[in-house]
Amino acid sequence: MAFQRHRRGHGLLTPLALAAAFSCFSPTGHAQSTWVNVTPLSSPPARTDHAMAFDSHRRRTVLFSGSGATADTWEWDGMLWVKKIPATSPPARARAGTAYDAKRRKVVLFGGQDTARFGDTWEWDGIAWIKKSPNNSPSPRVGPAMAYDSDREVIVLFGGNDGSDRDDTWEWDGQNWKQLSPVSNPPAQSGGSMVYDSVRKRMVLIPRDNELWELAGGVWTKKAVGQGLLPGYAVVFDGLREHEIAFGGRVYPDNHTAAAFEWDGSTWGHFPTRIRPPARELAKLVYDSARRRVVMFGGQDRGGKFRDTWELVHDCRCVALGHPDGGLPLTCVSAPLIGRTLRVAFPSSQKLGYLLFGGTTSTTPWLHLNQPFVCRPGTVQFQPFRIAPGFGDPIVFDFAIPNDLRLENTRLSLQGVSLEIGCFLLTDAIEVTLRGF
Repeated sequence: MAFQRHRRGHGLLTPLALAAAFSCFSPTGHAQSTWVNVTPLSSPPARTDHAMAFDSHRRRTVLFSGSGATADTWEWDGMLWVKKIPATSPPARARAGTAYDAKRRKVVLFGGQDTARFGDTWEWDGIAWIKKSPNNSPSPRVGPAMAYDSDREVIVLFGGNDGSDRDDTWEWDGQNWKQLSPVSNPPAQSGGSMVYDSVRKRMVLIPRDNELWELAGGVWTKKAVGQGLLPGYAVVFDGLREHEIAFGGRVYPDNHTAAAFEWDGSTWGHFPTRIRPPARELAKLVYDSARRRVVMFGGQDRGGKFRDTWELVHDCRCVALGHPDGGLPLTCVSAPLIGRTLRVAFPSSQKLGYLLFGGTTSTTPWLHLNQPFVCRPGTVQFQPFRIAPGFGDPIVFDFAIPNDLRLENTRLSLQGVSLEIGCFLLTDAIEVTLRGF
């Protein structure tokens, strides 16, 4: 792998942001994940309330329209946003329901609103939008919650507003909408979100209040959640962590949060990450099952709408502390993708340090270091086969990962050394897993 060193001035991470990072492990014992700000050559215009779903067959995130947007269709492959030019398209709209039907390999779009509410059903196959003509259909509405039940192979729709909030439940089988008749329903609502928990095999409906409902076996069940999510949150089922992940929301009257939360089936807990996107509301999240990461696009704060793309990467894991109380944070600034450049960084008050590069981290530390050699006792977790110098604060290192798919799932270990006055500090050790995009 080609290895480069960089001086300060890339505008990636401030020393303050790095120093304020979380410790190596969360309170639940899971290794920390990292949000990565992706910077593609082109990007969809800024927007909120857009439709977004992941096409697992074609390995693409599909985005359509939204508030402040035209009837445009875009696809994200992990490297580029590509604007599609289909012969026909649904009219522009915001707050539509959308989900990917894995059995039929179609992105399904229903409802939404522009100057009026829509009650149409469309499918996207990667080439064309096809308007469907079902015998039965929910009423025209805005803000329905939709998700795909991968076990029963149907799309489920709940609620929305057709002039008043609704509490009805529908299923789409690829040809027709069928209304269900559960014994009880969640409260009538619009603007909530729904995901399918493929581990616990149930729909999870998160309204715009402190409730959470689950649909299993045709029965809606209310769950006690204590503190709920903020209005304007985005939520997704993370198939790698096997939990629901929520991000952002509005703090009234005119503030926003960049906090993330995780639902484990019984409670919402804080989901800390070393790097966070700017605070926002009304973004969209999808889970890219091919690259095993969450993708976020858009949203807004009080300064306006966003057009940035973020990915929640689990392939850069903090696996060991640099010293017992926690070392300096070593952070993945970009994702470890084959054929791309992996960028990592750590703070250094004296602007001088080294990066140790090795194989898979061992459960037994390779070297214990005690004072006076180090500012605080620490451990080197692996035997390095390469050491590279770096300068700046933060010190930024780039790895050019060869475009060779045989490297898929290769694990590498990294740990930094910051030279201080009279001693040095160790960063926490991270392990990265190389993935294809």
